[in-house]
Amino acid sequence: EPEAPPKNAGGDRSGPSRASANPGRVAAARALIEVEEGKHLEDVLPGMLPNDARDRGLAWFLAFGVLRCRGQIDAALRPLLKQPLADLDVGVRTTLRLGAYEALFGRAKAHATVSQAVEVARSVGVGRASGLVNAVLRKLPEAPPAHKNHPSWLSTRWLQRYGDAGE
Repeated sequence: EPEAPPKNAGGDRSGPSRASANPGRVAAARALIEVEEGKHLEDVLPGMLPNDARDRGLAWFLAFGVLRCRGQIDAALRPLLKQPLADLDVGVRTTLRLGAYEALFGRAKAHATVSQAVEVARSVGVGRASGLVNAVLRKLPEAPPAHKNHPSWLSTRWLQRYGDAGE
C-alpha cells in the first residue's frame, strides 16, 4: 500500500503545517530549566540527549552556549520585555534565552530560529507564551550587545578597583 503524502503536500492548503521542535533544542531547553532549578548541566543533559549525533551536538552547543553567554543574551532581551526576565516563568525565560543565543551566536537563519523557539516553548509546556517568544525574538538585534559575561558582583568589583577601561 502506498504511503500517504504528508499533510499540506502537493498544494493542499487546508490547514497550517507546523514544524516540530528539533530534539536537540528541546533537550537543551529541558536541561537548562533544570539548571535554573539548581542542578548541574553536566548531570542532567546526558540523560536527555536524542539519538541523532547532530541533535546531540546541537543540544550541547546550545545549552553550554546559553550558560556561557547569558550576560549578553539577557542584555539583548531586557529592552524587549515589559517585565524583568526574573519575573518570567522558568520555561519562558529559558526558551527566550535559548532562541536568543541561537539567533545571536548560531548559524541558523533568523526565521528558523524564531520558529524553532516557538516550537520549543510548546514542547516544554509554555506554549501559552509562544506569541511572546515569537514577538521578542523577532526584535532581537542582529549582533550581540557588547557586554561581558561575568557575574555582576565581579564586574562591580573590577569597576570599583580599576575603573572603566573606556575612560
